[in-house]
Amino acid sequence: MEVLRSYRRVLQAQRRLFQHDQKALTAAQIETRLKYKASKNETDENKVNELLETAKHVAIYIDKHVVQAITTGAEDQFRTEIKIRDTTHREKTFDPDKPLIFEEANEAVSDKKKCCST
Repeated sequence: MEVLRSYRRVLQAQRRLFQHDQKALTAAQIETRLKYKASKNETDENKVNELLETAKHVAIYIDKHVVQAITTGAEDQFRTEIKIRDTTHREKTFDPDKPLIFEEANEAVSDKKKCCST
């Protein structure tokens, strides 16, 4: 039962992260399924506990430290938006009201310098 719970926890974290990207979500789900299937016959209790702990940390890491960047706009004026969720860990210097915009050679600039929309 605990294995199923950990599996669901990882899948839920992936759904939250990739909610607007079905291709990435499907790839993540397939990878997770393969990892769990590869360990389904594990009988060593210590190894099972280690795998469960790893799955727990993976779900937490996805929720707190992974963001999805989505490229929008025309090819000559593309813009990358980073989707930050409520659960995403933020540094003290990060101001969520002033999103970073990546333009030209992946240079991070503030929205006041090159972009007028928020």
